[in-house]
Amino acid sequence: MQAMAFSDLPFTDDSISFVHHPVVLAYLQRYAQHHNLLQHIHFNTTVTSVTPRNNKDTEGWIIRTMTQESQSERKEEWEVDAVVVCSGHFFEPYIPREIEGVERFPGQLVHSRDYRTPIPFKDHVCVVVGAGPSGVDVARELSGVVRKLYLCTRERDAGVVKGAVGDRFATAGLVACERVTGSVMRLTPEGLVEFSDGSVTSERVDSVVFCTGYYYHIPFLDPSCDVKFSLPLSEESMDEEDAEVEGECASRCVAPLYAHLIHIRHPSLIFVGLPFKVFLLTQTHALTKITHTHTQILPFPCFEVQARCVVELMKQHPQLFWGRKGEEDEETGLWTRKGLEAAWGDLMEAWKQKGLPQRYFHLLGGNQWEYFKRLEKECGITEPTFNWKVLEEVYNDVSNARIRDQQGYRNLVYHLKAESWKRIE
Repeated sequence: MQAMAFSDLPFTDDSISFVHHPVVLAYLQRYAQHHNLLQHIHFNTTVTSVTPRNNKDTEGWIIRTMTQESQSERKEEWEVDAVVVCSGHFFEPYIPREIEGVERFPGQLVHSRDYRTPIPFKDHVCVVVGAGPSGVDVARELSGVVRKLYLCTRERDAGVVKGAVGDRFATAGLVACERVTGSVMRLTPEGLVEFSDGSVTSERVDSVVFCTGYYYHIPFLDPSCDVKFSLPLSEESMDEEDAEVEGECASRCVAPLYAHLIHIRHPSLIFVGLPFKVFLLTQTHALTKITHTHTQILPFPCFEVQARCVVELMKQHPQLFWGRKGEEDEETGLWTRKGLEAAWGDLMEAWKQKGLPQRYFHLLGGNQWEYFKRLEKECGITEPTFNWKVLEEVYNDVSNARIRDQQGYRNLVYHLKAESWKRIE
């Protein structure tokens, strides 16, 4: 938690580093009170639509909202100069659509989003789908509570789990657990689960827990916002998951954005918090390489850096965000519409050449440090938001500790200072 805090409000309890979500919620509430933010928040309010403002001269947006009051609903319309989408991407669960027999399966189907405790699974025969950090954590909690546990991962990810980062299962403390290298292919009416490696569960399965990630779900954006939920790739360059998630309101990526942040054609439409975890990407001006490590991203520092960079850009380049249309036609540089279009073209060309699946588009992992520093530099921020060296060292230490001991690493305590850190075991 110490490495996850915002730069201007430290986490106060130095006796623990790995906390449960109520502690994180309390920290966020304290942050909002500390900065007097509650007066700006419209509670019980849903954004129903965002559409471009019908103005030929300047860019802007119309936001429509609905507020739930005690006995009624209040609808409102707002005209604004910029929209920052900060709605997160851990809400709409992704469950592989190619699995047959879901409708007739007699067992319970659960996504990790809705998993809270292993108690309801006591004495179950359970299949956990996905062997990323969430999958292993859920399997570890279920192990010893369920009667039989299957933990499965796709063939293409097996090397990630066992090779590049070491065998995490050896330190997870899993009992009564059978590992399956293969995807779930079919759920039978008799309650059996068939895998792509040809194996079948030996007995009826009571529960299947999908630890398979999330869609990017932004239903309030009108199609006229020109936001796409797939990359401009040919069908030949898509894999199965890419092809199945194409849609106008939910997918595995958001485009066309520069630096996972700014719409290249409508720069006053901004997205904070899209990058996520799991793999390490090597990034130059565009994402060009992917190697496998299980590294998560620091969410709050990511949000803070992105927000700070957006504010700085608005100060330094106001013409980009709300200048009169056409006035910047003669301007050059990255922070112009032409510059952003060119950067996007370079990114797509590199992506096509490397053949990366589009669900990896916002995936930073261990390359987050270079991303943060590069973004600060490009936005003209000379004083770094955090000591990135300290955060990177702590984060690498935690990642290695997790690989060594899946059960015990949460007992470690980290103390961070401005220029140094130490681990207490």
